[in-house]
Amino acid sequence: MIEKRNFQVTEFRAFQNEEGERFVEGYAALFNSRSKLLSSWDMVFYEELRAGSFAEALERSDLDVVFVPDHNSEKVIARSKAGTLELKEDEKGLYFKASVPDVTYANDMYKLMERGDLSDTSFAFNVSEEGFTMSETEEGIPLRSINKIDRLLDVSVVTRGAYAEPSAEARGLKEYIDQKEESKREDDSADVDQEDVKLRLRLIQLKNKNY
Repeated sequence: MIEKRNFQVTEFRAFQNEEGERFVEGYAALFNSRSKLLSSWDMVFYEELRAGSFAEALERSDLDVVFVPDHNSEKVIARSKAGTLELKEDEKGLYFKASVPDVTYANDMYKLMERGDLSDTSFAFNVSEEGFTMSETEEGIPLRSINKIDRLLDVSVVTRGAYAEPSAEARGLKEYIDQKEESKREDDSADVDQEDVKLRLRLIQLKNKNY
């Protein structure tokens, strides 16, 4: 299953060197930065990337990562196996530097980035069940901690960052908490019903014994 995560990154820029070559550089992912409230596999959860989670993926002999706008694989701007996309993991997260070619869609993206219209990054990846652990936040919300990315597929510039509008996330969180409370009430009700049945059976046994 291909998963995609978006991040709001402040250290991210489009620039030219002295030779006039154009580049885009920044971080596609940040370690220990909590995601917005995500929804998948019939559950809602937060997610965090742990330091070192990209190490094995970047060492793969078949590594072939593309830099594209909005995860559009038909508009490749740079590619790791072509040497036009540099990727490395450091203490902060997944760093990338992409060479921008002189083609229409790349020129458009570059101009939008210079203006600040595109300022967030994302990456697409695969992770196995052994690559993450599950725990809970202090509020009781599931937290998925990714320790190992199996395969990195793309790095992308996107229009929306990692964090949803506060009101939208608040609504999602409230809905999750309401569901948990409703489920607890149903469980408590079921326990009460069971105790009631046991009590009724006990009374019947006592009556039969007295007669």
